[in-house]
Amino acid sequence: MASPNCFYRSVKLRNLKKMADAPQIPDEAEVRARWGAFAWTKENAEKAKAVVARYPAGRQRSAVMPLLDLAQRQVGAETQTQGWLPVPVIEYVAAELDMPFMRAYEVATFYTMYNLAPVGRYHVQVCGTTPCLLRGSDDVMAACKNRGMTKGKTTPEAPRMCSVIRAIPKAARRP
Repeated sequence: MASPNCFYRSVKLRNLKKMADAPQIPDEAEVRARWGAFAWTKENAEKAKAVVARYPAGRQRSAVMPLLDLAQRQVGAETQTQGWLPVPVIEYVAAELDMPFMRAYEVATFYTMYNLAPVGRYHVQVCGTTPCLLRGSDDVMAACKNRGMTKGKTTPEAPRMCSVIRAIPKAARRP
């Protein structure tokens, strides 16, 4: 019979491997220097105003998801990638909606549609849950590997990235 310590060690090693596969978030000072003065473009400022106007008075914070998406698209347009959400950009969106930064950050970290680290121009997300594996998601991952993509890393020759996600997060715990 295996000892409990052996089990905890294997869990710890698995978690370390997952962390190694995760996209690498740039240095905070570097991110603040680049994105600390983030502001909407003139076109996006109009879009943001229109999005917030769709919500009744006192419920403007509900616009956090579309505004985070808009911000990610703006960052993507500026970096010629799929876009990502640096912390200063999330802070900007939270301030626009007069909500605590942590509430906006919770939304950004929960949904896989938001990238919290730089990704390539082409970002393939493959479901890694058991039902998806049974339906062939490991074949998709193998195809990504054959194209030179590695989990959590952008390829140097072409801006592509592959990451493993969960298709259906725990809906009961969503922010």
